[in-house]
Amino acid sequence: MIVPSMNSQELITEILNDYPIVSRKSKFISKKIRMEAIKTKNKYLSYINLYKSKQNNDWLILTNYNNRDHLILNAVYFLNKNGINAVVIQWDTS
Repeated sequence: MIVPSMNSQELITEILNDYPIVSRKSKFISKKIRMEAIKTKNKYLSYINLYKSKQNNDWLILTNYNNRDHLILNAVYFLNKNGINAVVIQWDTS
């Protein structure tokens, strides 16, 4: 779990340990959106999903489908003394 007292190295380690599970979840969501786009014949679909990982980190999974091009953005967000912070990890399937 990300806590405000973590330094940068601990934060990176926590995010990278959590990322494989979030990546699998985002691939699953992407497949569902692709099937929905094919079924509805919609050329552009965009979804934002909130996900709480097993390590109790909050993630946003943004999935865009545009004419067979997928874009998946995974962002972990947290609060500290400076306010809300987010770390974005981009995975492009094209």
